[in-house]
Amino acid sequence: MKSSSYEHYKDLVVFYKATDTYENKWWDIIIKMYAEEQRYYHTLDHIEDIFNKLKDKNLQPFDKHVMSMTVLFHDIIYQPTKHDNEDQSASLFLEFAIDFCIPKEESDVVVEIILATKNHMKHKDGSYIMHVFLDLDLSILGSNQQDYDTYAKNIRNEYNHVDDQTFKTERGKFLTSWINKIESGESLFYTDTMRSLYEAKSLINMKRELQNL
Repeated sequence: MKSSSYEHYKDLVVFYKATDTYENKWWDIIIKMYAEEQRYYHTLDHIEDIFNKLKDKNLQPFDKHVMSMTVLFHDIIYQPTKHDNEDQSASLFLEFAIDFCIPKEESDVVVEIILATKNHMKHKDGSYIMHVFLDLDLSILGSNQQDYDTYAKNIRNEYNHVDDQTFKTERGKFLTSWINKIESGESLFYTDTMRSLYEAKSLINMKRELQNL
């Protein structure tokens, strides 16, 4: 059985009429990048999770292809010691866009959304597809306790180059900031559906993680 990631990738291959050479080249790159040893959360499992949650989204063809490319490439560069992962991911996507002859109006949207993941909370004026993607990217926060705790553990593993005290301090600041946003009436999620599904559980999960740091 093929993965959701591969099925979405294959749809791009067919739609944009990519050659066999480019099809194989880029799938190999995607597999290789998401299997890097420094990754624990930002793996193909994360990509699969987003694609699986996309199944109930009724996207138009343009949005569907933009979304697939965004999901596949938004974390393709991930080095926890670096601060330019989003920029580097967008740059690598543009190399893919050249090989697949992606129209500029589509590749521009993908780049915009990838760069928006630098700060999920500052895009109230973003497009619907941007909001859907950003919500899906954060949906792990509102998952069940077991999945959330696994996520939190994996994030710690990705920062194993950071000592415990520094990690606790910095992670605590991050969690406190987002907890305060929710409790002050600001939402982590842009769409009504995702807000109703994940917001309350996100608050519970983040408070538990903060308490257990």
